[in-house]
Amino acid sequence: MDLTLLTGCMLFVCNKWDLIDDKEREEVKKEQIKKLTKRLGNLNPNSQIVYLSCRTAQLVQNYGVITGDFNELITGVSNLVVSSMQNNLLMYTR
Repeated sequence: MDLTLLTGCMLFVCNKWDLIDDKEREEVKKEQIKKLTKRLGNLNPNSQIVYLSCRTAQLVQNYGVITGDFNELITGVSNLVVSSMQNNLLMYTR
């Protein structure tokens, strides 16, 4: 199966990011990016991988605040919808 068209329609959400030690976060990110890029090829880690803690996001929303991580998730989902529509149109026209 050709994953090049589908790769743009993927969003990876790494939850419970608050449980990973600060010293190990960069190493964990690099390893995840390495494995996903190896499998998917043209993955854009800056826009297709979101690192957040849902617990923290939910806690601060009680005070009317939206974390940057949660905002990235919302942006990623929005981009995912647009990308999915474009790729579906491209597949149907082929």
